[in-house]
Amino acid sequence: MAKSSVTHFKVEVNGEIADKDVSVLKLSALKGLFKDVVSDQVSYVNAPLLAEERGIGVELVTDPYCESFRNVTVDRDDERKGSGFRSRAP
Repeated sequence: MAKSSVTHFKVEVNGEIADKDVSVLKLSALKGLFKDVVSDQVSYVNAPLLAEERGIGVELVTDPYCESFRNVTVDRDDERKGSGFRSRAP
C-alpha cells in the first residue's frame, strides 16, 4: 500500500460471529494495514487515528448470513478494486 493510495477500508464480517462485538477485528485490520507503512509503532489505539489523519474512511459491515462457512472475514481497500483478504472458519 502506498502511503496515500487508499481512501477507504472496509472490514466485512459474515456468519455466526457477526452477532458478537467484532469491532476488534476492524482495529486489528487497521493495525495490519499500517504496520509496514508508518515509521511509528502502530497500536490498536492509534490505528484509527492514523486512518483519520490520512483521510481513510473505515467501515465495519456485519451480516449473520454466510452461505458456505460458519464465519468469513474480508478486509478490502479501494486500491485493490474489490479484491479482499479472506479469513474463513469452517
